[in-house]
Amino acid sequence: MNPSAMTAVLGGVIFMVLGLILASTIIEAAVSSGSNASIGSFTGAKSLNDLFPLVYYAVLLSGSIGLLAVGGLGLAGRGPLTRR
Repeated sequence: MNPSAMTAVLGGVIFMVLGLILASTIIEAAVSSGSNASIGSFTGAKSLNDLFPLVYYAVLLSGSIGLLAVGGLGLAGRGPLTRR
């Protein structure tokens, strides 16, 4: 087995699990801070604060799926983590 590919797969799983564990705390903080009407000094501040959970989950999923995909391809003998 390719150790660098296994590391990528395990890294993807750890990234996803830790991200989902921290998600409740981070999203709750964003929602509670956005409940104030005077959140920012410009009109789009509340809209940007409402967009934060979507961006957080998009980064979480794309990062973990990317690590899992690269590691899986390496284990299958393809992709950038193959042994040559």
